[in-house]
Amino acid sequence: LVQFNPNFAQGLGVSQLIKKGLPIHKDLEQFFKTPFYKHQQEAIELGCQDREFIVTSGTGSGKSRTFMATIFNYVLLHREDCNNKTIAIIVYPMNALINSQAEELDHYRQQYEETMGEKCPFTFGKYTEDNGKLTLPLTLTIAHAAMDGWHTSEFFWEMQKELQGIELGFNLLTGKRPLSP
Repeated sequence: LVQFNPNFAQGLGVSQLIKKGLPIHKDLEQFFKTPFYKHQQEAIELGCQDREFIVTSGTGSGKSRTFMATIFNYVLLHREDCNNKTIAIIVYPMNALINSQAEELDHYRQQYEETMGEKCPFTFGKYTEDNGKLTLPLTLTIAHAAMDGWHTSEFFWEMQKELQGIELGFNLLTGKRPLSP
């Protein structure tokens, strides 16, 4: 049996990042009580400054913590503006990962509510499959001068095309049948 357990360089925690002057909400520490790995810290520093980042590292290296910390921080800093709005859509390639991350998000939610004694500032949902049809709990807020049905249907049409492209690519790679007609 051969096992590979990389040692990731230790980074800073939330309070230390705040001391560096980064735009990070103090309550982010309620979600992330332990210091980040260095690669997580570097990504979070970029994300919290509204800069894009890509994290490529192995399984178990905490890639999800980077985008979750960035999303949570945004919601905490813009709490009123984020109320009843979809702030992020996260797409996972496998149901096992979706289920694992849903459990992790629920853990973060419970931890925040128990510690702070108030409702967590974020909610989440995941898609489900029913008789070959995918459903996704979704809230759509259109920030457009003409908030009409045409723009809404155009958004969903484009989203459907993108999702079908992702599904087709996945099916070609795995040899699996499509989930939707």
